[in-house]
Amino acid sequence: MLRVQLSPRRVKFVDVQPDNGINNGGYYCKVYEDENGHLECDSFTIDKRAFPPTMTDAERRNRAIKLANERVKQMYK
Repeated sequence: MLRVQLSPRRVKFVDVQPDNGINNGGYYCKVYEDENGHLECDSFTIDKRAFPPTMTDAERRNRAIKLANERVKQMYK
């Protein structure tokens, strides 16, 4: 689970998973208040168009984690 530090005292946790729905090839992200994933507070998708078709699975995953980190920081300014 991705840990996103928002401030010295605020943290969110993000579960980044490949999307199997309409956005197949993208990622579905659930945001949690706790690192155990019990208190879900938000969710969002990362569009499949954010990933060039030439990327490997590992590159796609790393890019998804980076994008999720940036997105959560923007959401919880």
